[in-house]
Amino acid sequence: MPPKPPPDHALTFDQAMTQAEDLLARMESGDMELEDALKAYERGMALLARCKVVLATAQQRVEEISAAADLTAAKPEPDGADAPGVSESTSDH
Repeated sequence: MPPKPPPDHALTFDQAMTQAEDLLARMESGDMELEDALKAYERGMALLARCKVVLATAQQRVEEISAAADLTAAKPEPDGADAPGVSESTSDH
């Protein structure tokens, strides 16, 4: 018996996309019986849902990384100076 495929929640984005593309190619060939086509469609929709979850997770990570970078860049220098080595002295020349 062939090994059981991983559950949808364990699929990577690339794995889910590859499976969906394979299903689509089989469905487009027109060689499937109606019941098989319906099962393939249902499977394809489950794979699409998995892809959406993975993409949403990736987008959230990007936003968190960007926000953390923005916070780091916005922190003032500990001594209150805007740039290292620059003093705000004025002279009357």
